Amino acid sequence: MENYIKANASRIMLNRIEKYEIEMLAIALIILVVGISFPYHIPVFGPYVLALFIYSIFKRKKFYLPKSFLVYLSVCGLFVLGFVNSKIHHDLAIRDLRNMGFLTMFGLLLISYIREKKDFARFSVFFIRYTAVFITLISFIGLFKFFSMLKGVEYSVFKIEDGYPWGSALISDCNYYALGGIIGLCACIYLIHIKDALLKKNWYYLFSILIILNVVLAGSRRGIVVLAILCGFIIIVSAVKWLFRWFRVSKVRLILFISIIGILGLVVSQITFKQISYVLSPMIEMSGIDYQLFKEDITVVSFRYMTIINSDININDYYASLWGEPSTLKTDQLKAINKKGVASRLLRWKYALKLYSEYPFSSKIIGSGFDYIGDYSKEFGRWHHKPDYPHNPFLSALLYSGILGLFAFLLFMAQVSYYFLKYWREHWFYLAVFLFIAMFSMISGNSFFSVKIFPAVSLLPLLFTNNSSKE
Repeated sequence: MENYIKANASRIMLNRIEKYEIEMLAIALIILVVGISFPYHIPVFGPYVLALFIYSIFKRKKFYLPKSFLVYLSVCGLFVLGFVNSKIHHDLAIRDLRNMGFLTMFGLLLISYIREKKDFARFSVFFIRYTAVFITLISFIGLFKFFSMLKGVEYSVFKIEDGYPWGSALISDCNYYALGGIIGLCACIYLIHIKDALLKKNWYYLFSILIILNVVLAGSRRGIVVLAILCGFIIIVSAVKWLFRWFRVSKVRLILFISIIGILGLVVSQITFKQISYVLSPMIEMSGIDYQLFKEDITVVSFRYMTIINSDININDYYASLWGEPSTLKTDQLKAINKKGVASRLLRWKYALKLYSEYPFSSKIIGSGFDYIGDYSKEFGRWHHKPDYPHNPFLSALLYSGILGLFAFLLFMAQVSYYFLKYWREHWFYLAVFLFIAMFSMISGNSFFSVKIFPAVSLLPLLFTNNSSKE
C-alpha cells in the first residue's frame, strides 16, 4: 500500500511538471541571456540542463535526431578530436568541451519536446517576455550602481575578481554586458510590435529607455555600434512611414516638419559639451552627485566611443577639450581602457594564419588541438595572466580541427543562416538576436562553444524546420 501511494504521488508530480516542460526549456535560454550580463558566481546553465535531461530519461522521453542536427554533431565530433589531439589540456579548452556537452543536451531537448508550432509559440512567448523583464531589472541595477559611483559610493556586492566594474556594467566584460542589454531591447521591441498582453505598451517603452541608457553607460564600443545600427534602423523605418502619411495629408506640413528638424539639428550642432555642463552642473550637484566624479566617469565612458574613430587620441587631452580644464583622471581609471580594438584582433588573426601555415600536412587536415592557446599566451604576453587565442571561432576551428573542422563549422553556419533567412518573416526576432550575437562572438570568442548563447541560439532554426509543417 505504501509503495502504491509513493508511485501514485510520483506520477502526479510528473503530470504537473509535464504541463510546464516547454517553459522549463525557455528558462534554460533565459539563464544564458541573463548570464551574459549578470554574474551568477556559480554554474547554473549546465546543472539545470543536466537536471532536465535526467528528468527526460527518467520519464522515458523519446529523443529525436533529425538530419538537420547531424551537421552540428559533426562540429562537435571534430571539436572532441581536436581536444584529444592536444598535448596540453588547457582550462579554456576543458571549459568549452563542458559547454559543448551541455549545449548538445539542450539541443536534443529542444528538438524532442518542441514538435509543433504551438509548442514553439509557447516557448517564444515565455522566453521573450521574461528576457525583457529580467534584462530591464539588470539594467536598473546597473544604473543604480553607476549613479552610486558618481556619489563616491561603492558596494561590496558588485565587486568581482578583477576589481569594481566600471560604468554601468556588473561584470568585467562590458561588451557582453552590453550584448545582454541589446537582446533585452530586441525583446521589448518585439513585444511592442505584437502588442503583447502581459503588460501595456508604455511599460515596454520604459523598459527600452532603461536598457538603452544602461548599454550606453556600459562603455562598450561594440555595444554602441550595434545599438546605433538597431536604433537607426527603427528610426528610419518609422520616419519613412510618418513622412509618407504626412505627405498624403499635407505637403505644406511635411515641408514645415523637415524645416524644423533641420533648424534643430543646426542649433544642436553649435552647442558644445562644455556649455551643456554649465547648465547641468547645478542640477547634478543638487542631486547629491559628485560633479568631479561625474566628469571623470563620463569622460572614461565617452572616450571609449571616441577611440572607434580615432585610436590615437590621448584621454587627458580629451578630458581637457571636453571640460575646459586639466585632467584629474587617476591611473587606475586609465588602466581599464583598451584603445587597441580591431588592431589587436588583426594581429591575432594574422598570427593564426601564420601558425596554420607552419603545421605539417596531417595537422592542416585534422588540426593540432588546442596547443595554440599556449603559443598565443606567449606571443601576446599573457602567459602568467590569462590564456589568449585568435578571438575568432573560425580561425580557432582551423587550428584545433584543421580544414575539416573549419569546413564543418562553415557548413553549419550556412545551414543556420539559410533557415533564418527562409523563415525570417515569422522569426525575425531570433534572426536579429543571432546577428547581434554573431557580431560580438566572431571577434571575441575562442571556439564556437566559448560563448554559450551563440550555439544555443544557432540551434533554434532547427526547430523552424522541425515544426514548419505541423499545426
